[in-house]
Amino acid sequence: MSDCKSSYTIVNDLWQSYGTYAKTALGIATSVLSSPPTGVAAVVAANKVEEMMSMAHDFWNQNVGKESWKKIGPRALQLASQQRGNVVLATARTFISEIPSHTEKVRLRVWEEGGKAKTTIKVCLVDSKGYHEEVASQTLNTTDAEKDHENQVFDKTLGNALGRYVVCIIDTTSVFSNFKYAIELNQA
Repeated sequence: MSDCKSSYTIVNDLWQSYGTYAKTALGIATSVLSSPPTGVAAVVAANKVEEMMSMAHDFWNQNVGKESWKKIGPRALQLASQQRGNVVLATARTFISEIPSHTEKVRLRVWEEGGKAKTTIKVCLVDSKGYHEEVASQTLNTTDAEKDHENQVFDKTLGNALGRYVVCIIDTTSVFSNFKYAIELNQA
């Protein structure tokens, strides 16, 4: 089974690549949420956050598949973007948010779209210093009745997310079954 510690190297690479800019944009986003600017200031703040998100996305596109952890994953967990996939053969799929959360709370949803594999979903928050904390966990398809219904949902609102990366690990334990899923991260 995969754990939160395995994501630290990846998150550390992300912080090294654009951590200073991420902290600046995070400060702007936090300020905007607590005291929303108007007029030109609102446009400037929105552009800074959008620029940081674009930089994060570019980092993924430029680095995935090149070396070390980047060869086989993880996948970028984009804010407010639904993704679908299929985990097979007793393996794990790891998702990491492209940017640190700019809100105190986030909502992560993973819902089953097919398959019968017993699947554990773990969610961790990782900060710039490498502190990692598992904040939610749930196992799906543990009984025959659950395996017969493809409608199980992991739906958690996570607190204390501000300034931390969200890591989601979808881990199957069955060699003979798969787990089809959809995943989505949003502000709460």
